[in-house]
Amino acid sequence: MRINPTNKCNLRCLPCISRGKPTYKKEEELSTETYLRIIKEAAKIYVKRVDVCGGGEPFAKSGIMKILKKIKENEMEGSISTNGTLIKEEVAKKLVEMEWDEIRFSINSPNEKIDNYLRGVKGAFKLSIRAIKYLNYFKKKLKKEKPQLVIMPVITSFNYKDVVKFVKLCAKLKVSSLTLQPFMSEVLPGYKPDEKVRKKLSEKLMLNKKQMMEFKRILKKAKELAEKFGIITNIDSLMRIDVREKTSKLIKKESKKYKNKYLKIPCYVPWWDLDISVNGKIGPCFRAEKNLS
Repeated sequence: MRINPTNKCNLRCLPCISRGKPTYKKEEELSTETYLRIIKEAAKIYVKRVDVCGGGEPFAKSGIMKILKKIKENEMEGSISTNGTLIKEEVAKKLVEMEWDEIRFSINSPNEKIDNYLRGVKGAFKLSIRAIKYLNYFKKKLKKEKPQLVIMPVITSFNYKDVVKFVKLCAKLKVSSLTLQPFMSEVLPGYKPDEKVRKKLSEKLMLNKKQMMEFKRILKKAKELAEKFGIITNIDSLMRIDVREKTSKLIKKESKKYKNKYLKIPCYVPWWDLDISVNGKIGPCFRAEKNLS
């Protein structure tokens, strides 16, 4: 099950589909109490894992720690996607104590200046790095293996050259995994009059053909280094796809590779996943808003 606690965000990330324009309407979001009830019900129908993500920053929601604790109390595996800037010392300690399973950090460059630019707030990089260090400190102090830490940058024209440096950053910070995310060129609709501006920004962030060729060469070096450090990556799968294409176009292209009607299915998520949007709508995929009910 995937839950989306809030669209509220303290950053203004350009690679985000909102293009630095977070959407937040408190009155439309489910309460903490509702999420606690949902988690209890999910446990009864044998949900095994809960991914906490969404269009905003989960730790910006009051009551988020109660939600995470309830997930672990019901013996479910838990993963959370965060920018990391709101994970202070006490929060880090509680996450380690409850043995939260996985934390994914959306750091978008190993270079502080570029990361701050891409995430829209000065000082964001230092705060995220501080959070990782807090977590590692308490993992060591409390002799815990969890949570596993992951850095998940979105690959753009501003950071594609830095993949090797990302691997080195993971090694330095004792981060076990590096997941490189293809840039989604779609723009969240309905935000006029600046929609044209955001579309131009999207084009600016997308890799051109020359950059794409260079990126593929960089990936090979990054893969070798990651294997040396024992860092888990998705580089193999990323080398087989075009990170410049729109997600919908990419899915159609991938599905045409197979003759078998089951292998031609572009996405298997609906068979094992349930998405609960920020306003309580339910569907098989967070990208299929029109299909949510």
